[in-house]
Amino acid sequence: MSAASHIPSSPQRHTVDHGEDFGSRANKSKPSATPRKTAASRNQVGTADTNTPFRSGSAQRTKESAGNSRSISKSLPATDIGTSTTPAGAPTLTQVEMGKYITDEMHGGIFCDPNFVANFLAPEKLKTLLDQAVSGGSGGPNTRLSRNPLGEREVYRPIVEVLNRIKLSVDEVRRRHQLGTLGPRFIDCHSQSIFSKDPKMSRIKPDLVMFEDNHKSWETLMMPIEVKSKHTYLKVGMKQLAQYAQGIFAHQIHQRYVFGMVICWWAATFVCFDQSGILHLKPIDMQAKADRFKQAFAGLMMLDCNQFGYNTAFTVQVTEEGLREYYVDLPAEAIPAAQTEPEPAPAPKPNTTGHPDADAGGCYGTG
Repeated sequence: MSAASHIPSSPQRHTVDHGEDFGSRANKSKPSATPRKTAASRNQVGTADTNTPFRSGSAQRTKESAGNSRSISKSLPATDIGTSTTPAGAPTLTQVEMGKYITDEMHGGIFCDPNFVANFLAPEKLKTLLDQAVSGGSGGPNTRLSRNPLGEREVYRPIVEVLNRIKLSVDEVRRRHQLGTLGPRFIDCHSQSIFSKDPKMSRIKPDLVMFEDNHKSWETLMMPIEVKSKHTYLKVGMKQLAQYAQGIFAHQIHQRYVFGMVICWWAATFVCFDQSGILHLKPIDMQAKADRFKQAFAGLMMLDCNQFGYNTAFTVQVTEEGLREYYVDLPAEAIPAAQTEPEPAPAPKPNTTGHPDADAGGCYGTG
């Protein structure tokens, strides 16, 4: 995620304004000359500082050639990272200590946005397509969710089925209009570790997840969902969801903000994490207000990558060695040309004081 992102906000207490959107900025800068490459080193994923869920994801770049107009940032896979994954001087945190840091970061930074759906999940240009997706599909969430689940693990499967049925309807509309799809299906991941070299992150297991593709790692995690068995567990679920957002920001340099969801006994809370804090919608009862939930979730699945939180100025490629490389195309004039001749040394200033020590530095001369 970047500090220069722009997130719509509620007109209430909280205003989120990060300036110009990365995607729009990229569209304004078109290369006027043949782009060339310059390599830039990316901090290793395993050494990322994960003490905050609102981590900025800007790439660090160095120039190998002053005339180059493409910036490359590399992210090493866990198998290629050294054995030491903790930054020098950083303490080794237990799960309890990590939880305390998350709580401190969240304090005073959580805001309920009554216009969350309008601000995030209802893109005007896609309204017609969204209506098609919502009207498609068979049955609603209230026909598949038990009124009296026996426990948290009893609700994973029905929730996944509901989410994937809605997503399937959205994906069919997107394919008909050549819009691609936003990741594959949601899966139950509560008993599986998500790949990370960082031992702290490999122990964190979101309940339900959607990845970018079939490669299941923190580098490809798109959306985490935390499930709780009681309505009163929302705060606990929000804290765990913040940990998942923390991991995503630490592993993905092209994330500007992250969507997630907490579901407490069919009460679904949509959440958006960015560098300024956490915005969320009031819980929606997936049974009593099934149509409203379907509309909101379909709107989320209808978003493009830029609206979903990715910095689309980056192009991501996976090398044969399994490295994830992030490219940014820049106009040639953005990189100053290399100097072919050294600059002449400045002429010495004439002594206008008449003092013999003036040219030797005055009182600190060495003459």
